Amino acid sequence: MTLKIKEVNNTYIIDIHSDRISDRLLVELRNYISSVGHKRRVAINLSNISYIGNDFGEFLAEHRVALLSPVLNVCILMFLMKYDRLSDLFVCEEDFFQNKRSIVKRSFRLCS
Repeated sequence: MTLKIKEVNNTYIIDIHSDRISDRLLVELRNYISSVGHKRRVAINLSNISYIGNDFGEFLAEHRVALLSPVLNVCILMFLMKYDRLSDLFVCEEDFFQNKRSIVKRSFRLCS
């Protein structure tokens, strides 16, 4: 299994142990979030992810989840696909648990 789930005070963090989010992983994520319920706070740790596809953006549009520790490649892909504002971004788990210090001003400029 490539998902590891941590629960702390009805707050859940899903660690993904893969370098990309596949269709199978998206199905697992959808099933887990549906089983937890929409009233709980859920975050997905993206620290190991180096590539996301359009399906992940659609997933973010459907489900209210926070994202933790996104690497620069993922941030840029989300910005280019216009999915960067669909979720709250946090640098670390502690910030998510405390619901403080989210990354607010996110903008990228492509320079030639």
